[in-house]
Amino acid sequence: MKLLENNTEHLELIAKYLANEMDENEKANFEIDIALDADNQRLIGEMKRDWTMLDSYNNRKKVNANNAWDKLSGRLRDEN
Repeated sequence: MKLLENNTEHLELIAKYLANEMDENEKANFEIDIALDADNQRLIGEMKRDWTMLDSYNNRKKVNANNAWDKLSGRLRDEN
């Protein structure tokens, strides 16, 4: 299958693959589709790079609401 980046079904399959949500059979078949087409390999490579970058960004930007509240509350106490 030729994967198209403007096809919603294909994007959903790619996301499912990158999120490791495919069963073994589905993953094996999808990887065959990737291996048989250079454009598929390029697209998956780009999407995997973007997926990894987004994941690392999201992990860095997690906010601990309790710590933030403690800091704010401490500042407010110090100001009074």
